[in-house]
Amino acid sequence: PYRYTSAIDLAMAAGIPIVRLYRNLHLANLGSPKKLFIAAKLLRGYSYLRDPGYSVLDVSLKLGYRSSRIFAQHAVSVFGLTPSRVRSRLPEADAIKKVLDWLRDDALEPAPI
Repeated sequence: PYRYTSAIDLAMAAGIPIVRLYRNLHLANLGSPKKLFIAAKLLRGYSYLRDPGYSVLDVSLKLGYRSSRIFAQHAVSVFGLTPSRVRSRLPEADAIKKVLDWLRDDALEPAPI
């Protein structure tokens, strides 16, 4: 997830125009590319947090965050827990479900084709 920092990066890597990227995310009822990046980072971060050898700061740096505070804010937004509590209290299936629920944008209606 650290390789892509913007929707343009993702569209270029996929070989599609940026407009198509946004349309495809919309058709899939997913949030913005920014939400997709956060979700990817948090899923990767979850696996790092399960390893007690990594501190929260280590994990945030490995994910490309400039600050562990931002990583913690994202974790609270998505998981409802601080990273240190995610480490000890959140089973893997629940973590995945929370990320998918957060990423899904059910309020959107599919765009016309």
